[in-house]
Amino acid sequence: MARLRAFFAANASDLAAVYLFGSVARAAARAESDVDVAVIHLRPAPSPLDRLDTELAGRLERLLERPVEVVDLEAVPADLAHRILTDGILVLEADRSKRIAVETRQRAQYFDLQPVLNEYRRLPRAP
Repeated sequence: MARLRAFFAANASDLAAVYLFGSVARAAARAESDVDVAVIHLRPAPSPLDRLDTELAGRLERLLERPVEVVDLEAVPADLAHRILTDGILVLEADRSKRIAVETRQRAQYFDLQPVLNEYRRLPRAP
């Protein structure tokens, strides 16, 4: 965690916030587990393709010596955003107002979708 905080403190000029989530955040990672990171950018991207954080993921992979997946918290499905915000660890907060605005919007989308998700989860699974 200290290496992640130091990395983002030095390399996050365009990020409002960073979260660690998944098995590493839950302290359930195995040797082959990847590292899951969610980011909130300070400024909107001109297109969704401009939000592919492959360069950031590559730099993190070299630092951590394991696979890293970076997702944009504003672009993930509502149920994944909810899991990130519920179970994730805030690694960096460079812009509190932006972080709170994104979290509020994502949580509202999840709670709007929750009745549909609950109904879907009650459906029987195909054999």
